[in-house]
Amino acid sequence: MSIFKFRLQGLLRLRESQRDEARLLLADLLRQDALLIDDRAALEGAATIARTELGTTVPGPIELRRHRDLQSYESSLRRQRQSIDGQRRVLEPQIAERRQALAAARRELRLLEQLAEREAAEHRAAAERHAQRELDELFAARLRPRPGQLADSLMPTSDQLH
Repeated sequence: MSIFKFRLQGLLRLRESQRDEARLLLADLLRQDALLIDDRAALEGAATIARTELGTTVPGPIELRRHRDLQSYESSLRRQRQSIDGQRRVLEPQIAERRQALAAARRELRLLEQLAEREAAEHRAAAERHAQRELDELFAARLRPRPGQLADSLMPTSDQLH
Protein backbone atom coordinates (compact mmCIF):
# COMPACT_ATOMS: atom_id res chain seq x y z
CA MET A 1 0.00 0.00 0.00
CA SER A 2 1.39 3.39 -0.92
CA ILE A 3 1.93 6.00 1.77
CA PHE A 4 -0.72 8.70 2.02
CA LYS A 5 0.53 12.26 1.62
CA PHE A 6 -1.98 15.07 2.13
CA ARG A 7 -1.75 17.34 -0.88
CA LEU A 8 -2.40 20.48 1.20
CA GLN A 9 0.04 19.66 4.01
CA GLY A 10 1.85 23.00 3.62
CA LEU A 11 -1.43 24.90 3.94
CA LEU A 12 -2.33 22.79 6.98
CA ARG A 13 0.95 23.75 8.68
CA LEU A 14 0.33 27.42 7.80
CA ARG A 15 -3.15 27.27 9.36
CA GLU A 16 -1.70 25.65 12.48
CA SER A 17 0.84 28.45 12.84
CA GLN A 18 -1.87 31.08 12.27
CA ARG A 19 -3.98 29.46 14.99
CA ASP A 20 -1.00 29.39 17.36
CA GLU A 21 -0.22 33.05 16.62
CA ALA A 22 -3.85 34.05 17.22
CA ARG A 23 -3.77 32.14 20.51
CA LEU A 24 -0.60 33.95 21.60
CA LEU A 25 -2.00 37.38 20.70
CA LEU A 26 -5.18 36.70 22.66
CA ALA A 27 -3.19 35.41 25.63
CA ASP A 28 -1.10 38.59 25.60
CA LEU A 29 -4.18 40.81 25.66
CA LEU A 30 -5.78 38.72 28.41
CA ARG A 31 -2.56 38.99 30.43
CA GLN A 32 -2.60 42.79 30.03
CA ASP A 33 -6.24 42.86 31.13
CA ALA A 34 -5.46 40.70 34.17
CA LEU A 35 -2.64 43.07 35.18
CA LEU A 36 -5.01 46.03 34.89
CA ILE A 37 -7.57 44.22 37.02
CA ASP A 38 -4.90 43.52 39.65
CA ASP A 39 -3.74 47.14 39.58
CA ARG A 40 -7.32 48.37 39.96
CA ALA A 41 -7.90 46.03 42.90
CA ALA A 42 -4.75 47.39 44.59
CA LEU A 43 -5.99 50.95 44.01
CA GLU A 44 -9.39 50.02 45.45
CA GLY A 45 -7.67 48.69 48.56
CA ALA A 46 -5.62 51.88 48.93
CA ALA A 47 -8.75 54.00 48.42
CA THR A 48 -10.60 52.03 51.11
CA ILE A 49 -7.76 52.66 53.54
CA ALA A 50 -7.72 56.36 52.64
CA ARG A 51 -11.51 56.63 53.16
CA THR A 52 -11.18 54.90 56.51
CA GLU A 53 -8.48 57.34 57.58
CA LEU A 54 -10.57 60.28 56.35
CA GLY A 55 -13.42 59.12 58.53
CA THR A 56 -11.17 58.98 61.59
CA THR A 57 -9.68 62.46 61.30
CA VAL A 58 -10.81 64.93 63.88
CA PRO A 59 -11.21 68.54 62.78
CA GLY A 60 -8.34 70.77 63.85
CA PRO A 61 -5.45 72.74 62.34
CA ILE A 62 -3.08 69.77 62.00
CA GLU A 63 -5.78 67.33 61.04
CA LEU A 64 -7.10 69.69 58.38
CA ARG A 65 -3.84 69.41 56.42
CA ARG A 66 -3.87 65.62 56.83
CA HIS A 67 -7.53 65.57 55.79
CA ARG A 68 -6.71 67.61 52.66
CA ASP A 69 -3.76 65.34 51.84
CA LEU A 70 -5.94 62.25 52.21
CA GLN A 71 -8.60 63.80 49.97
CA SER A 72 -5.96 64.64 47.41
CA TYR A 73 -4.58 61.12 47.62
CA GLU A 74 -8.06 59.62 47.23
CA SER A 75 -8.67 61.88 44.24
CA SER A 76 -5.39 60.71 42.72
CA LEU A 77 -6.41 57.09 43.27
CA ARG A 78 -9.78 57.76 41.63
CA ARG A 79 -8.06 59.24 38.56
CA GLN A 80 -5.76 56.22 38.37
CA ARG A 81 -8.77 53.86 38.59
CA GLN A 82 -10.50 55.83 35.85
CA SER A 83 -7.38 55.58 33.72
CA ILE A 84 -7.28 51.81 34.24
CA ASP A 85 -10.99 51.57 33.42
CA GLY A 86 -10.30 53.50 30.20
CA GLN A 87 -7.43 51.19 29.30
CA ARG A 88 -9.66 48.17 29.89
CA ARG A 89 -12.39 49.68 27.69
CA VAL A 90 -9.79 50.00 24.93
CA LEU A 91 -8.71 46.37 25.46
CA GLU A 92 -12.26 44.95 25.43
CA PRO A 93 -12.87 45.27 21.66
CA GLN A 94 -9.31 44.11 20.95
CA ILE A 95 -9.89 41.02 23.09
CA ALA A 96 -13.21 40.35 21.34
CA GLU A 97 -11.51 40.75 17.95
CA ARG A 98 -8.69 38.38 18.95
CA ARG A 99 -11.23 35.81 20.20
CA GLN A 100 -13.02 35.97 16.86
CA ALA A 101 -9.72 35.66 14.99
CA LEU A 102 -8.78 32.62 17.07
CA ALA A 103 -12.19 31.03 16.48
CA ALA A 104 -11.85 31.64 12.72
CA ALA A 105 -8.32 30.18 12.70
CA ARG A 106 -9.56 27.10 14.56
CA ARG A 107 -12.44 26.67 12.09
CA GLU A 108 -10.13 26.94 9.06
CA LEU A 109 -7.69 24.47 10.58
CA ARG A 110 -10.47 22.04 11.45
CA LEU A 111 -11.79 22.16 7.88
CA LEU A 112 -8.36 21.24 6.53
CA GLU A 113 -7.97 18.48 9.12
CA GLN A 114 -11.35 17.05 8.12
CA LEU A 115 -10.34 17.19 4.46
CA ALA A 116 -7.08 15.39 5.29
CA GLU A 117 -8.99 12.73 7.24
CA ARG A 118 -11.46 12.26 4.37
CA GLU A 119 -8.65 11.98 1.79
CA ALA A 120 -6.75 9.53 4.01
CA ALA A 121 -9.89 7.38 4.32
CA GLU A 122 -10.40 7.49 0.54
CA HIS A 123 -6.74 6.52 0.05
CA ARG A 124 -7.11 3.56 2.42
CA ALA A 125 -10.33 2.44 0.70
CA ALA A 126 -8.70 2.67 -2.74
CA ALA A 127 -5.69 0.69 -1.50
CA GLU A 128 -7.98 -1.96 -0.01
CA ARG A 129 -9.96 -2.19 -3.28
CA HIS A 130 -6.70 -2.56 -5.21
CA ALA A 131 -5.45 -5.28 -2.86
CA GLN A 132 -8.80 -7.09 -3.09
CA ARG A 133 -8.73 -6.86 -6.89
CA GLU A 134 -5.22 -8.38 -6.93
CA LEU A 135 -6.36 -11.22 -4.66
CA ASP A 136 -9.41 -11.83 -6.85
CA GLU A 137 -7.24 -11.95 -9.97
CA LEU A 138 -4.79 -14.32 -8.29
CA PHE A 139 -7.60 -16.60 -7.16
CA ALA A 140 -9.25 -16.51 -10.60
CA ALA A 141 -5.90 -17.32 -12.24
CA ARG A 142 -5.52 -20.40 -10.03
CA LEU A 143 -8.98 -21.64 -10.88
CA ARG A 144 -8.61 -20.95 -14.59
CA PRO A 145 -7.48 -24.01 -16.51
CA ARG A 146 -4.16 -23.76 -18.26
CA PRO A 147 -4.10 -23.89 -22.05
CA GLY A 148 -4.43 -27.46 -23.13
CA GLN A 149 -5.72 -28.53 -19.75
CA LEU A 150 -9.32 -28.03 -20.84
CA ALA A 151 -8.88 -30.12 -23.99
CA ASP A 152 -7.30 -32.93 -21.99
CA SER A 153 -10.22 -33.00 -19.60
CA LEU A 154 -12.77 -33.20 -22.43
CA MET A 155 -11.02 -36.07 -24.24
CA PRO A 156 -11.96 -39.49 -23.06
CA THR A 157 -9.19 -41.43 -21.46
CA SER A 158 -8.16 -44.83 -22.67
CA ASP A 159 -9.99 -46.43 -19.79
CA GLN A 160 -13.17 -44.68 -20.79
CA LEU A 161 -12.87 -45.94 -24.37
CA HIS A 162 -12.58 -49.63 -23.47
